[in-house]
Amino acid sequence: MSDLITTKFWNDFQEFARHNIEGTNGRKYLGRGYLDFSSGYSGWHFSLGASINHEELSCSVYLPSDWSLYEGFKEHEGELTERLGAQLEWHDNPDKKASRIKTFIQFQFKDSSSWPTAFAWLAQQMETFKEVDRKSTRLNSSHTDISRMPS
Repeated sequence: MSDLITTKFWNDFQEFARHNIEGTNGRKYLGRGYLDFSSGYSGWHFSLGASINHEELSCSVYLPSDWSLYEGFKEHEGELTERLGAQLEWHDNPDKKASRIKTFIQFQFKDSSSWPTAFAWLAQQMETFKEVDRKSTRLNSSHTDISRMPS
């Protein structure tokens, strides 16, 4: 049952995102509670999580193999914490190829009438990370804004 709820949640979120979140594209939901979403920038993407059993909704920035991007976000830790309204979990993973920055809230997925609130929270988290990326010199020198490139 929880997998059906999660699948419906992510399908509905993708529909919401198509109309409400500029410059991001979701990939097909393949199970396990996580949905990857383009950030609109090369070098990093969003990994969104829905854990029905733990009643947790998360938005993570996934940074594969580019330490300078992680450091660029880290330079803005205070601003991110303030604007996101939550403590961030910083996973630098020096022994691995990827780093992650995660924010999360407790959320009751079984009440689908509250899903729009969750969708708005995810959109706000994603937009905040993208805004910090746009203004960070270190971040901007490390990658390309692919959302603004001609097709």
